[in-house]
Amino acid sequence: LHRSNAVDGGFLIPYEAEEDLSLVTATGDTVEIDIKDNILHNLTRNTRHKLRPLGDVGPIVEAGGLFAYARKNAMITP
Repeated sequence: LHRSNAVDGGFLIPYEAEEDLSLVTATGDTVEIDIKDNILHNLTRNTRHKLRPLGDVGPIVEAGGLFAYARKNAMITP
């Protein structure tokens, strides 16, 4: 429930990594997510880590949340 609420509200991008990122990142590291290529760049350590695709929630995240997605696709009126 928390995950879907976070996605619906546009508060969280629910990425999953293909490895345990806690082993290769630390508090204070600066990271950047390449949404197009599903890559997490750790700018502090100059490393790259593959992320799993967002799947069905991708369009909702890209729209900025569930209500923005629904408005964009004429599912609800502004």
